[in-house]
Amino acid sequence: LWCVFQPHQYQRTYKLFEQFTESFADADKAIILPIYSVAGREDEEIKRKVSSEKLAEAISASQKSKVKSQKYNLKNQEVMFMKNFDEAAAYLKQNLQAGDICVIMGAGDIYKLTNQLLIK
Repeated sequence: LWCVFQPHQYQRTYKLFEQFTESFADADKAIILPIYSVAGREDEEIKRKVSSEKLAEAISASQKSKVKSQKYNLKNQEVMFMKNFDEAAAYLKQNLQAGDICVIMGAGDIYKLTNQLLIK
């Protein structure tokens, strides 16, 4: 199970950061894309405090700590930050295999990645 996630808004990501670190536990692989910024709605101070890179690191750390504490029987999850849709599309095209399920989600312009992956 793959999960590709584009967080929506810096403030929302900041407020839900801890919940997001727990939200991808069932995915074998998670790709975190840059936060979709909504013009005019973002607080510059918050933008300096949160990033998708930090979120990817926190998700990975959360999963590793659970495996170490043996609270959960988790598989070796891979969490990656990718800097744009092109990078994610290339990686997915190269690594998705028959039988894999790939969930692409977010509330910004993540549909553009889905469009890049559609077979025409």
